[in-house]
Amino acid sequence: MKAVVVMRTNDILRVQNFSEIDLNDHFFDSLKDNYDDFRDWFGRKQESGASAYIARDNNGRVTAFLYLKLEDDLDTSFDPFLAGRRIKIGTFKVDPSHRGTGLGKRLLAIALRRFVEDSENLGFIYVTLYERVARDIDDLEKTLLRFGFFKAGNKGNEVVLEKFKPDNGKYDIVSGFPFVKTDLASKYLLPIAPEYHKRMFSESRLATERSLTPADNTPFNNVEKIYLSGNSNAINLHRNDLVVVYRMTDIQGSAYFRSVVSTVGTVEEITNISDFDNYDMFVSYLKGQSIFADSELENLWHSQRYPWVIRFLYNFSFKKYPTRQMLIDNNVIDTERRIGIDRLSDTQFDRILELGDVSENYFVN
Repeated sequence: MKAVVVMRTNDILRVQNFSEIDLNDHFFDSLKDNYDDFRDWFGRKQESGASAYIARDNNGRVTAFLYLKLEDDLDTSFDPFLAGRRIKIGTFKVDPSHRGTGLGKRLLAIALRRFVEDSENLGFIYVTLYERVARDIDDLEKTLLRFGFFKAGNKGNEVVLEKFKPDNGKYDIVSGFPFVKTDLASKYLLPIAPEYHKRMFSESRLATERSLTPADNTPFNNVEKIYLSGNSNAINLHRNDLVVVYRMTDIQGSAYFRSVVSTVGTVEEITNISDFDNYDMFVSYLKGQSIFADSELENLWHSQRYPWVIRFLYNFSFKKYPTRQMLIDNNVIDTERRIGIDRLSDTQFDRILELGDVSENYFVN
């Protein structure tokens, strides 16, 4: 029996050829002002058939842009020189009107996952920035440094930031993102209701959800997620543990084929709703990372039915989504057991990754 194959959905973010993008869009004005050869560069990309990740608003105007380039030449215009196979983040911008939506972090996650999946053949990923331009892109430099880039040199008036695969002995879950370290981590299934799953994971969308247009907001785009659970096993979760997201069925009685595992995340922190002195502190903690609406948060606070607050990093999605039936057939879960926050053995975890067609490059051991 085959896994559910990933199918992309309606989304503000997509890959488009440069030839389909209008350079006269006001989005590009600041890039043309700051980079003298931007028009010529853009024209060359149009002629070569290059493509980029691009987001548009409801009126078709560009709101975000990410261009990635594979390089393998010796570039002596850098100090120190750049050599070896690498990915360059060539152009990276989010429109001011969409700052605070987390779209920049989503684009960065796309770039980093691209680097990981090709990392056997790539030495590093890098970006060059005019620091004044970086400050204009929603604290881009600060975000890059937090997620493992470091200042490695200069190219004229630009600073060069680079990121390598993390060293096993110096791995940190944030600076090492999206790589994960498995040798010391416990692994768990994390069940998430379908109505919340589709709000949380930008790259984990089922075929049944392909007609839905996800909201362009921080909880959807951000790589840091928060979910509330009523499962008492949540108390067993610790920082660095890995969670395999189990998206529960959306149709009663159809779990064997509509419940799937979709995503791997790394636990950052576990708290209990009782740890917050008041509602305002609770909401402040969840701001920008929780997919719950204000009315839902208020109900959760007063009911205390889902007291465990699970904060985790969304490392990567599976290329294929193994169904509940596949997990049963491969001895990952029991036939009759209802899924909770259940611990997985290393063998079970590895089997899920195999069924999900996950690249081994994500793992640091």
